[in-house]
Amino acid sequence: MVGRFPWKICSALILALLTINMPCCNSGKILVFPIDGSHWVNMNFIVRELHAKGHNITVVRSMSSWYIKEKAAHYTSISIPLPEGINIESEEFMASFLRRMLEIRRGEGSPLAFIILHRELFSMLSEAHRAVCQMVVTMFEDQQLMKNLQDTHFDLVLTDPGFAGGVLVANRRCFTPSLCVMCVNPACACTETH
Repeated sequence: MVGRFPWKICSALILALLTINMPCCNSGKILVFPIDGSHWVNMNFIVRELHAKGHNITVVRSMSSWYIKEKAAHYTSISIPLPEGINIESEEFMASFLRRMLEIRRGEGSPLAFIILHRELFSMLSEAHRAVCQMVVTMFEDQQLMKNLQDTHFDLVLTDPGFAGGVLVANRRCFTPSLCVMCVNPACACTETH
């Protein structure tokens, strides 16, 4: 037995040292206030990864949302009813808008059509901001919802920087910190930042 290396003792010692030095990760409670559409499609990848790491995810959505589903395996949702539908969540509106955009991009549209398209784009963004503001007002007026959010003690609010709704909700009941995330889509011609 002299001269034999004690593999079992050495293995146990190495395992103990690795276990002690392993970084620990605590899962957290994350409130997500996304924007419906392509921004949600990109943010959903982040939400899936956070869920896979053990975080509890709650997503705020409008009841008329077509991308943000009410039921999903990787998050629970809070559906906010709005008194009137959101125009940009209409499939007909988006199909018409995208068709006109493609015509102009292909050079089939006149300079006047380009100006009209951008006027419609700004109108659509204005409508989206109005809808987000209405969602926030509806949330703030629902005292039971706000109390439930506060009692949950979220560790983080993940939101879209294009609209202030998530930041307002985060600051209303001291859910700090809030993290604004805008994913970059390589197919997009414009540059977006995080």
